[in-house]
Amino acid sequence: FDSPSHLKIKLSQLLHDLITNEGITEDQIVILGIHQLLNTSIGEDTIIGKFSIVENGSPSPNTIPFFTCMKYKGLESDVVILLDYQDTRWDKNYIKYTALSRAKHLLITLGIKCN
Repeated sequence: FDSPSHLKIKLSQLLHDLITNEGITEDQIVILGIHQLLNTSIGEDTIIGKFSIVENGSPSPNTIPFFTCMKYKGLESDVVILLDYQDTRWDKNYIKYTALSRAKHLLITLGIKCN
């Protein structure tokens, strides 16, 4: 995407589609990043459409948990959304493996275009 605001719009649409149209529940989704939530494209405003993104939180109606990929090590989720996949820290193979292997059924990557 061209900017964090465009990424946030797409994330909102994606979450809405997964939950409303695909029948996936909030407890089947996790967002993983390479940095703490505050230092991602989401930033301080953690309300994405009708969803609240909560760092190290538990899923509940309209609430989606966010974890750093290393904090989520050893856990799995049906749907994993990797946030800010353009960040060069994702280039390390052990980090990629840890993050990519958390998804049981669906893996989605979102990032900002690099110039």
